[in-house]
Amino acid sequence: MTVELRVGELGNSFPLVIKQAQDSEISYKGLCPGKYFIAIGDDKNVSTTPIKDFATNNRYTSTVQLTTGVGNMGSARREKL
Repeated sequence: MTVELRVGELGNSFPLVIKQAQDSEISYKGLCPGKYFIAIGDDKNVSTTPIKDFATNNRYTSTVQLTTGVGNMGSARREKL
């Protein structure tokens, strides 16, 4: 399953990092300030996380745990990301 870390907001974003999920956790480290969200899926419709606005001059580590039926995920058409 494809997991994209995207920069921007829904409708105005681009993929920063694209990974294939091989186990239950995928980590992103050392992000620059900005708005990020994650899109998960291989189809025309993907699951999306809420947008996180990272502050200036900080280092963050964010981990996504892939589970089914849990959390605050949304959905969007891939071409609308």
